[in-house]
Amino acid sequence: MRDLPTAWIRVDANKILGRGHLSRCLALADMIKEDWSVCFLMQASNQAFCEPLLADWPVVYFEHDDVLQTLLNPKDLLVVDSYAIDNVWRLKHRELVACLVDINDIPGKILGADIIINHCPGLNANQYEVEPDTVLLLGMEYAILRITFLAYAQTAKLDLAGEGVFICFGGADPYQLGHQAALSILQAGFEAPVWLVSSAESPLLECLLAYTNFHLLHNLSANQMKKYMLQSRVLLISASILSFEAVALRKPMLVLYYVDNQALIYKGLVENGMAAGFGWVECAKELINIATPFLSLYHSEESRRQMIKQLQKGIDGLSSERIRDRLRSEIKIKTFS
Repeated sequence: MRDLPTAWIRVDANKILGRGHLSRCLALADMIKEDWSVCFLMQASNQAFCEPLLADWPVVYFEHDDVLQTLLNPKDLLVVDSYAIDNVWRLKHRELVACLVDINDIPGKILGADIIINHCPGLNANQYEVEPDTVLLLGMEYAILRITFLAYAQTAKLDLAGEGVFICFGGADPYQLGHQAALSILQAGFEAPVWLVSSAESPLLECLLAYTNFHLLHNLSANQMKKYMLQSRVLLISASILSFEAVALRKPMLVLYYVDNQALIYKGLVENGMAAGFGWVECAKELINIATPFLSLYHSEESRRQMIKQLQKGIDGLSSERIRDRLRSEIKIKTFS
């Protein structure tokens, strides 16, 4: 059995940030585990939140970044997916490894990365200020998704089937957007199933549970998420990693965004006809009127048909192979240069 170099994945996740960054890093770990021995690097303050999610992977929990100096090896791969990482940090740590990969949602001036991956639709290289040798992997052909969704995308067909709505604004849903959206739809007389994924506490929950077609879900596996998303007619979700999973499943969606790093994803999805847009949301009260655009999409078969046609142009399910090939190629170039 050959010894593999290590792929260190430095990522942040907690109750405030949610698990989106960690979810895509877990997906990347699955993509590259045949070529690298994967180990996650997590801040000790996030251990309670992350430990259950990382049960199947080696993890180093650290108090200070200085510990990386003793862990990193010149043959290793270092992946970073964290807003706490800046150009100074990347430039310093790139010298310690064979290749540094930066995963981000927001283009701009990014130094110290050998490879940048941003799977947001509609991006172009002109939105970045990088070093001459930096490789940009942009757009949905480099989507970092769990294998369950990538595999489905490879054979997905135009399918208008489904009943009900799947609602999710992140498992933590710190602003309780999901509860308000569900209540607004139910109060508008919606009688099909309403599946809400949320672990947030909300004063609206008692009222929601009075509706027999309301179903509260939490801690779903990838296969469970796929099941509920596929059986729904329309998804009501944030412009986050979840929206890329929706693209892979070819499901019509109404999207919104409530944090800055979702803005470009939202723009790309809406402008490319892959989603209907509700816009920027600052608080749950702004979702009181969401039933109108939701019901419009839900009852318009033609709108959903045209949206699915656009979704079919998105994720093809082959991004895993593309990402692995580019990583192998870049490390080979650096090794022999």
